[in-house]
Amino acid sequence: MARGPKDFSQTAFDIVVWFKGASTADDLATIERATKGAEARKEALTPERQSEIAKTAAAKRWAPQV
Repeated sequence: MARGPKDFSQTAFDIVVWFKGASTADDLATIERATKGAEARKEALTPERQSEIAKTAAAKRWAPQV
């Protein structure tokens, strides 16, 4: 039996899953947990440590490719 058209909430959920780069609801849950963890880590770091991490990342990003 064919399913009817998706309702608005299911379509909206599918858009969020697609936008976040997930392919399933489980992937979306994983992304949400990772985001919460990153936010918690950022809050736990001092501004000085955040600056050190940013400087290291920038140096690696702009280092000449070998």
